Amino acid sequence: KLNNCGLDSAMLGPGFGRVLEENRTLTHLELDTNPLDLDCLTELFSGLGSEKAVLQTLKISNLIGLSSSNSVERMMQESLKNNRSLLELGFHLKDAHSRDCITRKLMKNRDILRVRRKTEREAAEGKTGTFSA
Repeated sequence: KLNNCGLDSAMLGPGFGRVLEENRTLTHLELDTNPLDLDCLTELFSGLGSEKAVLQTLKISNLIGLSSSNSVERMMQESLKNNRSLLELGFHLKDAHSRDCITRKLMKNRDILRVRRKTEREAAEGKTGTFSA
């Protein structure tokens, strides 16, 4: 949780997206109410656009100095096409089309996770000889 701590693009650096792409442990990130600019968001979503990304929750509401616009929202939408991990995005999406596409993508990711858990549970039950009626 890094909410309202004055974190800006210069502090995160240009490699922030690569860090999120290569991260294997951080699943929840809150950056609400920080002065993050469009370049930082672009970097952030480029990292999340990887199929290898593991971040499940991203909260970036109320970014100081950055207003939601169609271009920002479409960039988010485009970046998340390959993402399979993000389940929750805390950002007020004003563009109806982008909001719909991103919401459907997050629901699809939740469904993928649900199926994966079910398959793992069934495999574990099969190994232990436990059967459920």
